[in-house]
Amino acid sequence: PRKRPWYQEAMPTPDKAIISKAYMSTTGEAVVRVTKVVSDKGKLVGAVGVDISLGVLTKIVKDIRIAKTGYVVFVQGDGVVISDPSDDKHNFKKLAEIGVPAMEKAFAAPDGHQLLDMDGKRYLVQTSTVSGLGWKFLTFVEYEELVGPMKSLMWKSAGGFVFILAVICALLLFFLNSAIFRALGRMIGHLKQI
Repeated sequence: PRKRPWYQEAMPTPDKAIISKAYMSTTGEAVVRVTKVVSDKGKLVGAVGVDISLGVLTKIVKDIRIAKTGYVVFVQGDGVVISDPSDDKHNFKKLAEIGVPAMEKAFAAPDGHQLLDMDGKRYLVQTSTVSGLGWKFLTFVEYEELVGPMKSLMWKSAGGFVFILAVICALLLFFLNSAIFRALGRMIGHLKQI
């Protein structure tokens, strides 16, 4: 095992555990290897490695639905997609290979949200990085799905406001006109009498 990459990666850092990049196991699941150097009285003896399945995590990510169009993409720190519910063909490929510029921009962006265009639609994208691991979770939701109901409510509110304002103005005009016309009528009556 001394020639294996997991062993080679662990030996330079005997004081901490090393988590490998995710890889596809023989069962088809995403797996990471955690390796820790073993020492005896300060002498490095070897390394112990354990494979940990990411199956549960990738299933949770795959099952997340935000509204009707939202989903989460799980990306490793080096840009390799671990789980993309929108297209399973993207799994275990680098973002640069997939050819989706919006995903690359979201991955390169600092944590936070931004608006990006993808497949002819605008998306609100939230980027979140897991500290210590460098993994990123990219959340995509169609922008129109989020703001569509707000736009509708805004137009209904504006229409209601305009209607109420028109009614108030009409009432004010009616009362002002009737009061002014009554006064004018009295003045005309007085002038006729004179």
